[in-house]
Parts: sequence; C-alpha cells; structure tokens
Amino acid sequence: MSGIHTPELWSVYLAAAGASLETLEERTPRLSPADRARAADLSDPTVRAEWVATHIALRLLIERAAGAQ
Repeated sequence: MSGIHTPELWSVYLAAAGASLETLEERTPRLSPADRARAADLSDPTVRAEWVATHIALRLLIERAAGAQ
C-alpha cells in the first residue's frame, strides 16, 4: 500500500546525547535565535541543557521524517 507509513517511537537519553546534539547544532544550526533566547531565559542550567537538547533532537527527527539530507 503506497502512502502508508509505520509509526515510529523515538527515545533520546538527553544526559548521554546532549554534547553530541550540541556539536551537531554547531555544525548545522537548527535552532532559531528566538529558540536560543528562550533557552537563555531558563535559569536552571540542567533544565536549559535539556530544553536545548530536546529541541535539537526534535528538529533532527523532523528532518529525517521529511527526508532532508
């Protein structure tokens, strides 16, 4: 059946993947200046790092689903 996709469930261990996600973000930025400003407003460094890693991972998954190279 053409056009039918199998659902996917993804889990990202942010504590382990955070540094790698940041490296990918440095190479090819995916977060907007507004995203970075929003993250900077988070006072807790752990929450800030998790927020950034979560949003980078989400953008990467969206790129993958959309077929971006």
